[in-house]
Amino acid sequence: MFAYGYRGVYFNDISIKDYVKRILLSLRDNKKRVIAKLYEREKILWGPYVYRAPNLILEPIEGYDISDLLYKEVFSEPFEGELKKSGTHNETGIFIAYGCDIKQGLFLKEYINTWDIASTMLISCGIKSLKYLDGKIISEIFKHIPSIKRYTKRDYLSREIVKAKIRRFLRKNN
Repeated sequence: MFAYGYRGVYFNDISIKDYVKRILLSLRDNKKRVIAKLYEREKILWGPYVYRAPNLILEPIEGYDISDLLYKEVFSEPFEGELKKSGTHNETGIFIAYGCDIKQGLFLKEYINTWDIASTMLISCGIKSLKYLDGKIISEIFKHIPSIKRYTKRDYLSREIVKAKIRRFLRKNN
């Protein structure tokens, strides 16, 4: 078992999962529970790459965060290395879209999911959403859905040449 990165626990031996869940849910700070929810990846994620996700995903209660850095105490002030931590992620957020094809002053009545943003960004660039992407296009933000551009081999090669020139420039100037 190991925890790496942000709010995830991976298991080599899945048989200890329930034991670890009980311990994590029993964590208290002055009798106050600190883990709001524990999610098993198979219950909240889907798709062909789900196996890459942590086996357990932790959601701390408001005011708490989880770090992969080691400290002397279990609970401490929010620091990342030597710097005081200035923010974190939570379930709600802000989505802003701007452009000539985007409706002005629109307030979305429904919550959107983070996985809807990639498909929406692709279609706004005229690129067909990829089959393996989770999520839907947030179509209500558009005045009209942009047309899908058909890229030719020449377009692809042109982009590859530009990328190669940028890489050479960066290598030479670093």
